[in-house]
Amino acid sequence: MKKAMQSTAVVDYQRTPEEQQALDNAFAARVGNVRVKVDPTNPLDQVTEDHPDRLLGAVTLMRSIGTQDLDFYIGLLNQLASVGLRGQQMDEIRLNFMLSVIKGIEPRDQIETMLAAQIGEDLRHASRSLEAVSVWW
Repeated sequence: MKKAMQSTAVVDYQRTPEEQQALDNAFAARVGNVRVKVDPTNPLDQVTEDHPDRLLGAVTLMRSIGTQDLDFYIGLLNQLASVGLRGQQMDEIRLNFMLSVIKGIEPRDQIETMLAAQIGEDLRHASRSLEAVSVWW
């Protein structure tokens, strides 16, 4: 009986204009937001832009992290990938988290990008420390 009530409530639910606007804003913010993907089976190209057009994906991601320098971009991705290792495997979730922190700060140049990367790394270390502390409790 309870399941029937839940499914009816979901089907009959209508978003308020404010809820729809919030949803529209969230999807609009994702436009141009390029993520990276990790392919452990490809040792020469493990980290790639998750975009149908890799060149456009790279340029879009470079712009969002405050650089136009391809060497800096490749170096930063390699650094972030090595920081985001889980054992010997690259962790796609950690890597995209670090990039998300950088993009959220909206760096204007490479120095700001490196500072943002450091903030992301500090957050990751703080999270790991909290996980270790929670074991003791």
